[in-house]
Amino acid sequence: EVEKRGLEGVMAKRLESPYVPGKRSPHWLKVKVEKVQDFAVIGYTRRGEEPVVSSLLLGEMSDQGWLYRGRVGSGLTESQRRELFAVLNAAPALGHHPAGPPPSACLVRSGLVARVRFLEKTTGGRLRAPVLLELEEG
Repeated sequence: EVEKRGLEGVMAKRLESPYVPGKRSPHWLKVKVEKVQDFAVIGYTRRGEEPVVSSLLLGEMSDQGWLYRGRVGSGLTESQRRELFAVLNAAPALGHHPAGPPPSACLVRSGLVARVRFLEKTTGGRLRAPVLLELEEG
C-alpha cells in the first residue's frame, strides 16, 4: 500500500513503547520501501592504486546501448573486492561507453549480474542507496 501511494516508507513503533514528544527515540523505526533488481556489471572503480575493487558499475541495456545506473560498493567484502579485481582487470573492454561513469572507471564486459537492493531510481536513472545482495554469472 505504501509503494502504491508513492510514499518512501512508514514510521512504526510497538504499541507498548512510550511516545516521547520532541525527542528522537529508539522505539520508532523508519520502514522504507525497497526495490530489488538485477543489473549488468559493466565496470569497476579502484581504491587508489590498490589491486582491489572500490565499487562495481551497474548498467542496463537499451535500444541505444548501455545505460549507466550508478555504482555499488556496499555489500562487498574485502576478499570479494580482491577477487573481483583479478577477474575484472582481465575482462575485455566494454564496446559502448555510456555517459555517466567517473573518468577513472574501468569499463569492461564482465559477464556478471548484480542483484541490488535500492530505494529508488533518480530522475536521471541512477540508483539511490544501492546495496549489493548477490553476484552471479550472467
